[in-house]
Amino acid sequence: MSVLGAGAGSGYPTAIDTRQTFTNGVNPLPDDSTRIDSEAMNDALDAIVKLQTELGINPSDAADDSITPADAAATVLVKLNMILTRLKEIISGTDWKDAVSVTLNALAAHRARHIAGGADAFLSTDLIEAIVKRIQESGGPTTLAIGSIPDGQFVQRSGASLIGVPGTVIAGVTGLETSNNGVDPTNDIDVAVGAAISDDAVVTNRAILNLVTAITGGQLDATWAAGSSVGKRVLGQTLADGTWHIFLFRRSAGAIDWCFSNSFTFTIPDGGDKKKWIGAALRSAGAIRLFDQRHDTWLWDVPVQDYNATNPGVSATLRALTVPTGLKVTPIHNAVLIDASAALQRFAIWTSPDQADTAPGTGVFTLVIPPSTSQMRASTMLNNIWTDTSAQIRTRLDATDANVSLQGITWGWQVDRAEVR
Repeated sequence: MSVLGAGAGSGYPTAIDTRQTFTNGVNPLPDDSTRIDSEAMNDALDAIVKLQTELGINPSDAADDSITPADAAATVLVKLNMILTRLKEIISGTDWKDAVSVTLNALAAHRARHIAGGADAFLSTDLIEAIVKRIQESGGPTTLAIGSIPDGQFVQRSGASLIGVPGTVIAGVTGLETSNNGVDPTNDIDVAVGAAISDDAVVTNRAILNLVTAITGGQLDATWAAGSSVGKRVLGQTLADGTWHIFLFRRSAGAIDWCFSNSFTFTIPDGGDKKKWIGAALRSAGAIRLFDQRHDTWLWDVPVQDYNATNPGVSATLRALTVPTGLKVTPIHNAVLIDASAALQRFAIWTSPDQADTAPGTGVFTLVIPPSTSQMRASTMLNNIWTDTSAQIRTRLDATDANVSLQGITWGWQVDRAEVR
């Protein structure tokens, strides 16, 4: 005996033998208790057909991941297809069954790297993909070939290819501030951490010199050796009073160190190949003058009166200041004009040796004293002229006068470290 099934196309059998057993060939029990009752089977099949109709599900139906998700009423099958459509969008595939290119776990790890920072916070592949996408969005080629891009190079588009190009560093100094050593300030200098661009004449040959650990106790009174608390004077140079320039340099094996030199022309210690001037120390009376440095400014612990000239006359005079020689710097200099009688008006001018030698007068002057019946004094802080490489500036008075004197007090000096070479 048979009962009707769900019909053709339903995916279910059209008839079932009511005397068929489910024992896989094993003889039924004597009471036939394993046989399916025909009436119960018909009721079950009717229930399946009804549920299938209500849900809109047919086992033979294929998944459709092209249905646009919407809030409109729909069968369960349609809603499942909407879910498949959204899933396809999430994985950026052409079919909902496509393998995902980036898992949620990978995205979570990527996010964690960005939050924590670190070497792989932004992977090189991420960067290249972002560059390619931006080029395409701006109307560039839809297909780009990736050429060789070595570490440390910039990415440049060349037609339909991305290639690596070396970065060009121009000039710069950060950190690397110098100071008198606390143990032996007479002879030793400390250099703080920082970085500088080497002073090669050809810009594309310049390199970054990165001092990651301070090198302290560098001794002027001993010849150069690597590291801290050792000699730093260039071999072959004699210890003497005067200007001792401080150079950061790259040693033959790549480590960064520094040295003292009394000249801009010298042989870099340890076979070094890159260097950069970062400061200077002045040695006077057998001791390094005490100073304080902040960025590109050096202040003497005690200001120095460099000249006190009575009746300096009308001729221009070069005045040597307590600042480094071998380069042009801007002195922090207090200029003073004194007239003991002040019977006549007096003009004085301070200029850089690079400027024209100009006579002071009504229209051009640095300081002026009007006529008076008592002593008069005028002063100003100069910070807008620079020295020559012999640490000199120029002064000039408008007339010869025994009652007039010029004074100059040097507080320190300034220079753009990045541009010194």
